[in-house]
Amino acid sequence: MLQDTEGTMKLAMERGYGNIVYAHLSPGTPQEIKSLVRQHKPDVLVVDQLLNLRVGKTEGVERMEQSARAIRTIGGELGCVTISVSQVGESGDNKLRLGMADLYGSKTGLQGAADVILLLGNDNTYEASHSRMLNLAKNKTGLTGEAWAVKIDEFKSRIYDE
Repeated sequence: MLQDTEGTMKLAMERGYGNIVYAHLSPGTPQEIKSLVRQHKPDVLVVDQLLNLRVGKTEGVERMEQSARAIRTIGGELGCVTISVSQVGESGDNKLRLGMADLYGSKTGLQGAADVILLLGNDNTYEASHSRMLNLAKNKTGLTGEAWAVKIDEFKSRIYDE
């Protein structure tokens, strides 16, 4: 990439890089996100660090739950798939098999605002082999509790079936 930045950018654009909009909101509000979605009309909205959204004067679990509901509402109103990224709590540390109770700061509210919840489990052995355990913690269509070992390519930001 560094040796051929022009060629790298050309290839990225050919593969759809120009269709991606990044907006750094620090910390950001659901209203700001909704405005960006109206402006850019994406098929998919990804919100990283759901916990950091500003939703009134709420904190902790209540903030997380209100943020999750707000993002889901934006997706429903404006017709896009929403993906909210968060992390597991201490109960998920050095653990391969994860469930909904391992989500950071929420036992029911965040889970209720999602149709599908995927969690990446990790331990020292998996870390060393660039692997993770992909856990299907929630799926409104039925199947839950399944887990698959996957390989992680950090350089390409890709997940592969082992």
